[in-house]
Amino acid sequence: MSAPRVGSIRARLMLIGMATSLGSLLLAAAAFVLVDRYRDRRGLVEDVSTMARLVADRSTAALAFDDPALAAENLSALRIKPAVTAACIYAADGSVFAEYRSPRAPGYRFPAAEREPTYRFEAGHLALFEPILLDGTRIGTVHVRASLRELAVLRREYLLSAAAIVAFASLLAFALSTRLQHLVSGPLARLTQTAQRIATQKDYSVRAPEDGEGELASLARTFNEMVAVVEAESAASARAQAALRASEARLRQIVDLVPHMIFVKDREGRFLLANRTIAEAHGTTVAGLVGRTQSELGLNEGSLARWREEDRSVAENGVSCFVPEEPFRDASGALRFLQTTKVPLLLEDGVTRAALAVAIDVTERKKADDELRRYHDHLEDLVKERTAELAVAKERAEESDRLKSAFLATMSHELRTPLNSIIGFSGVLLQGLAGPLNEEQQKQMGMVCRSAEHLLALINDVLDISKIESGQLTLATETFDLGASLANLLRSAAPLAAKKGLSLEHELSPQVGEMTSDRRRVEQVVLNLLSNAVKFTDRGSVRLVCDADDERATIRVVDTGIGIRAEDLDKLFRPFRQVDSGTSRHYEGTGLGLSISRKLAELLGGSIAVTSEPGHGSTFTVVLPLKRNPS
Repeated sequence: MSAPRVGSIRARLMLIGMATSLGSLLLAAAAFVLVDRYRDRRGLVEDVSTMARLVADRSTAALAFDDPALAAENLSALRIKPAVTAACIYAADGSVFAEYRSPRAPGYRFPAAEREPTYRFEAGHLALFEPILLDGTRIGTVHVRASLRELAVLRREYLLSAAAIVAFASLLAFALSTRLQHLVSGPLARLTQTAQRIATQKDYSVRAPEDGEGELASLARTFNEMVAVVEAESAASARAQAALRASEARLRQIVDLVPHMIFVKDREGRFLLANRTIAEAHGTTVAGLVGRTQSELGLNEGSLARWREEDRSVAENGVSCFVPEEPFRDASGALRFLQTTKVPLLLEDGVTRAALAVAIDVTERKKADDELRRYHDHLEDLVKERTAELAVAKERAEESDRLKSAFLATMSHELRTPLNSIIGFSGVLLQGLAGPLNEEQQKQMGMVCRSAEHLLALINDVLDISKIESGQLTLATETFDLGASLANLLRSAAPLAAKKGLSLEHELSPQVGEMTSDRRRVEQVVLNLLSNAVKFTDRGSVRLVCDADDERATIRVVDTGIGIRAEDLDKLFRPFRQVDSGTSRHYEGTGLGLSISRKLAELLGGSIAVTSEPGHGSTFTVVLPLKRNPS
């Protein structure tokens, strides 16, 4: 086939066809690149914006309750997006509340917080700001920085692909000329129209025609695949928006379910936000409370003027306010006591401040404190009274054993009775039978209960040593299984050993069997030695070893504790003495346990000995007859 003459219709048609084909392909490629660039950037913006809104939604509680750890945990979820290089949460005042940096941006400095939702492309990155809202009120901002490196790589690949397609199409158009111009220009025109429709109308359901086979059909299919991906991402974004709205509804539900009073007031004391708890306390609904003041609700509290001044001061001066206890009479007329915290809150305009308050009902705690105070005062009176009686009884006891016995009986009854009452009442409060206690109340009541139990143990020790020294302690005699008793004592010491991370070991010889003695006093001696071993051992183990022959049982308690200096060994068994192994005494105790244990062992016909090395532990050895000879 001869080449067409220049200027002929055939040549012109060829040129027109080539120009048309090449122009259409170039236009389609340009549209494809532009749309792809727009889609990629827009997709990145929507993807990052969706993640920012999810983080903002999850971080509302963290900002409201000043929990940076929870906010940082929410930000850490962004590491699943490799493009995200840095992110942070700003507080309402613009300070960085929590932050996240990927290894690619260790030294990134966070910019000033934007008050409105915005984004911008700068220095190969997307910088996006999303406000954190609580019931329409901005309480903070989420900032996310994402790299455009992956998009740039994709664009280069797309451009190279487009260039290759254009070159190939040029050669193909030159070879086939006018015969293929309609086959080339038509699909390109339709592809261009589709791209323009998608770009202008944002209708991602549109698809380009896929006519026949070849490069243009492949291009159309690739284009359609890309549009399908964009459509899927758009649907995912819509679902994320729906999830965000549902999350906001759940957050509102959670706020309403909080048993404390949560509300926001403006400078005039008008409610801008309230939960169900405070609305019910005012005898109305949330809708009936918002937009009104407490005086408009008919509240005649004498504290109204002070509350208005507190709200105005917090809103205007931006200074928090804490009231540990204040009276409040609710709509039913019941007198309640509240612990109120008020903090400044920046409203939507970014300028006006309001007062965010959380009021905790401490009525039951106050009742418990008052009751405990009455018991404490009564106990102090009893202690003073019995101290005076003790002084008189001590003088008289030197002259008469009968009066000493009466004194001991009085102390046992009069001191144990109020202490048992305190322990019982504290247990009732700790179990929640008188109403729920918060964490701090439980902590305080636990301290009261432990102190009362410690005082009761002290009284029991004092009574035991007094009875022993006066010769009035009576021993019982029974036959029991010594091995079973020792096993029970090990179980009693196990919780404290486990709490300190100690290994509690035992070694009982097969010869250990029955013993005829005072079971309670034998167990008292061994349990005291086990308790001391666990108390003075910080790491390692405590081991109970028992051997027996035909006449006696030898019980050893071996620990890896602090040990005892040789010059202090003679102090161990003195009443009211406790060896100090350091520069200060930091182990609690009455100093009576070992003294009582030695005297009991002697009364049982046995003995106690000790060997020790400072820093390596101690060994206490008890030798008791298997059959006590009552005397």
